[in-house]
Amino acid sequence: VLASLNSARQKSRDARRIGDLKQLQLALEMYYDSNNAYPTTANFSTALVSDYIPVMPLDPQGGSYSYAAASSTSDFVLGAQLEANNNVLKADIDGTVFGVNCNDATFNYCIKP
Repeated sequence: VLASLNSARQKSRDARRIGDLKQLQLALEMYYDSNNAYPTTANFSTALVSDYIPVMPLDPQGGSYSYAAASSTSDFVLGAQLEANNNVLKADIDGTVFGVNCNDATFNYCIKP
């Protein structure tokens, strides 16, 4: 029973991480509509909070999510480290994008616009 409960907790935290990334992606798209560019990597949090998202979501275990913008700020990548090998990893981007490791072998889940 404990092993099953532990697995359910991992899946729950992973679902929250994926939901947080989708929420951040939406906030970034609203930012882009207003500014014709995505925020730089340096001002990512301050650019979104209050105008596009009420608070910056944090990883359920206390960490933060990865964000990197292209130097032209016309593209970005968001990433989170999942705890379990999940079918959702098949739908994400792979490789290293703007310095963010999006390799499925380490359960990294990444999305782009």
